[in-house]
Amino acid sequence: MGNESCMRSAIDEATVALGQVAPLPAVGAVVVRDQQIVGRGHTDRELCSHAEPLALSRAGKAAKGAELFVTLEPCAHQGSTPPCTKAIIDAGISAVHIAMLDPNPISLSGVQELQDAGIDVHVGVENQTARQFMQGYLKWLQTKRPLVSAKWAMSQDGRLVTPHGQPRYISGSEALMEVHRMRAYSDAILVGINTVLKDDPSLTCRLDGYSGEHPLRVILDRSARTPIESRMLSAETPGSTLIVVSPDASQDKVKRLTKTGVEVITLPFEPAEQINALLGELGDRGVHNLLVEGGTKVLQSFFTHSVVDRLDCFVSSKRFGTTVDTGSSFGDDIGVLRRVLKSADITVKSHGEDVQVSAVLHEYHENQDPNGR
Repeated sequence: MGNESCMRSAIDEATVALGQVAPLPAVGAVVVRDQQIVGRGHTDRELCSHAEPLALSRAGKAAKGAELFVTLEPCAHQGSTPPCTKAIIDAGISAVHIAMLDPNPISLSGVQELQDAGIDVHVGVENQTARQFMQGYLKWLQTKRPLVSAKWAMSQDGRLVTPHGQPRYISGSEALMEVHRMRAYSDAILVGINTVLKDDPSLTCRLDGYSGEHPLRVILDRSARTPIESRMLSAETPGSTLIVVSPDASQDKVKRLTKTGVEVITLPFEPAEQINALLGELGDRGVHNLLVEGGTKVLQSFFTHSVVDRLDCFVSSKRFGTTVDTGSSFGDDIGVLRRVLKSADITVKSHGEDVQVSAVLHEYHENQDPNGR
């Protein structure tokens, strides 16, 4: 196995932790001996372990003299777990390959400690891939706000909902599977009250065999109109729900909602203030990746106030024409999308009969921390 292939295996390990361990970064590590992986690990909240010690423990005696590939610089400080650098040194690792340096100020000496112990350290293998994977962590470190991803599905003629009486989903099964993967990698999902009233979604991750944590569900609900019988509020629906109301919301309605076990918070109603306050609130909760799923007004508001970092639009082969109200499309506000896409890094991917158009609007780098490096 070459270095790039080994690091890609470490990134695959990190993917298992994405959406599961925030505010910790999702890190992956593999121990390689004689070009064979002898130990794997990723950040694991349940086991209270970082990726490196877990991979080393699974490698056992085979770790002595082996090489370690890790997606993020090993920590050198005592936190809730011992320093990862100590575990690496004690295991007798001969060389450490690091995809990306950690801009967290408390982790700045990891490379130096390994080098001081006589271990060869190589930084930068698959750096770009690792950086894209860690965008939520990087933004959260620099701004204490989550990375905002906007996701929606639409017909070829720009409609975001299906006509009355037709199947609920615009997208096909392959595109829907990709959406659930996106949910699995997110710490929180956000929708507006109109989506709740129209679709009564559960907003859970429904991948086959999925056993991970479900993202926090966030509902923007100015007047506390969320029905208490909504699927998101059911005790049978895994995960938790946060409802955002305005100061003028009925306190009787708020009390009825809180009795279901849901959390209700009050934020300003004015869109710019509300979005700003909400992103700050979610950042304080350690949310790294926020997936905004709609509906139309919510998506328009997030784009209008320039807080979207990336977008994923699933375009169906279907056309609905005038059978759908134009209020269920971006309409004149499509100009906002045109402006943000002009300088975006765009990729296109097929999912059956659907096409996923993805665009990176803001990119964050590991050298953007206040101390620099």
